Amino acid sequence: MKNGDWRYMHTPTRNQGDIINQTTEWFAVEMRSTLFDNLHKGGWHECKDSYLLKRLEDEVKELKTLIKNDAPRELILRECADVANFAMMIGDPGRRIS
Repeated sequence: MKNGDWRYMHTPTRNQGDIINQTTEWFAVEMRSTLFDNLHKGGWHECKDSYLLKRLEDEVKELKTLIKNDAPRELILRECADVANFAMMIGDPGRRIS
């Protein structure tokens, strides 16, 4: 994937790199918080991709509704974390083969 990988196409400036690092670190905290809040639901490692994709689509619909209704940013952020978490769950098996 290196040839098409955006990381190899552009070297960010120091400021851009700092912004990327700060934002992704902050958002990862939000993602972890949501995952820990849902520990009682169990893990995702046994779930089929088709199920996780359906859940991702459901979360995107919820996010669209919040944005459409001009919901408070805190609710939108929480829903963004849900969307990101389901995308992460689908991508997680790649971590074990990389």
